[in-house]
Amino acid sequence: MKKRTLARLTATQAVFQLAKSEDSARSIIGQFLTHRVGKDEESLEQGDLDRTYFTTLVEGVETHLDQLNEMISESLADGWTVDRLDSVALAVLRCGTYELLFQSETPPKTVINEYLDIAHSFDIEDTSFINKILDKLAHLLRPDEI
Repeated sequence: MKKRTLARLTATQAVFQLAKSEDSARSIIGQFLTHRVGKDEESLEQGDLDRTYFTTLVEGVETHLDQLNEMISESLADGWTVDRLDSVALAVLRCGTYELLFQSETPPKTVINEYLDIAHSFDIEDTSFINKILDKLAHLLRPDEI
């Protein structure tokens, strides 16, 4: 697995944990880097993780959480709120939205494809709504790149 792909996957897991705990992003990042990433066969994944990118994603989501939630909420179908979304799907959307908004060096199609792959890896049954939301946000945030 590529370094950035692994960083995205791991960041999505950390963002999920961030939403479920009262720990700060800094604390969760420390937990992941110390106990979960590439230490042994039971760790998250063997391999090289882009630790800087992982940290940027998790801290960025925490810092901009309200803005990300608002953008996701505005992209949902009528009657839907972020509170109704599956927690894992919401973590995927938060990370993907953060990247579209703040990581302009990554092409939007790459962001969308990476997070769709992550959603599949978490066995999210219907990933079409994730594709729809990220695509809508990509067109809104980076119209010249789509």
